[in-house]
Amino acid sequence: MELPVNNEWSYEKLKDTPCRYAGEISDSLVICAHDYNSHFGRISRLIKNDKLIITDTKGEKHWYNVELIVNLKGTDIDAMVNNPYALTLFTCTPDGKMRVAVRCMVIDFESPIYPGYAITQRQINGNVLLIQKYLNIIRSIQPDIPKLTEDSSFGPATYKAVQIFQKSYELDIDGSVGPITWDKIIEVYSNLH
Repeated sequence: MELPVNNEWSYEKLKDTPCRYAGEISDSLVICAHDYNSHFGRISRLIKNDKLIITDTKGEKHWYNVELIVNLKGTDIDAMVNNPYALTLFTCTPDGKMRVAVRCMVIDFESPIYPGYAITQRQINGNVLLIQKYLNIIRSIQPDIPKLTEDSSFGPATYKAVQIFQKSYELDIDGSVGPITWDKIIEVYSNLH
């Protein structure tokens, strides 16, 4: 899901797009949106270790790892804004009484956290994009891996690339990214940087 984010918050602007509520991209950014399905209506489905990406106006990508999902009172603005997380996304619950807050930290690209579930075909998320990004860099030392479109979608090309990687490093060749394959991809990528 890709959404524009308005730099200024107002009730009127919030009808059209998510808005920056507080903070900056470099310091405790808080973004709010309505609970429409086209906005943040599905953020409560995110789980710990999912990956989120914000692209700033210069085109630079900022990667985040979901750490915590909490419900806060709608009036508890201090808890929403003053927190140790690099990014918070929030929306109201369907009854409007509470706020769902998704708390995120910046990803350390040298050792990103395994999401806790296998990354497999037909998934579309930031973890897939991370794997695609890393495999494209690993191609520099392993040219038999096909160049992947970094589109967050685990399709046949990503499946094939994972299998080729697994075969090269004598891993179980199942085409999915479980903890062993994840760790090996991170290790190889980190050694290149």
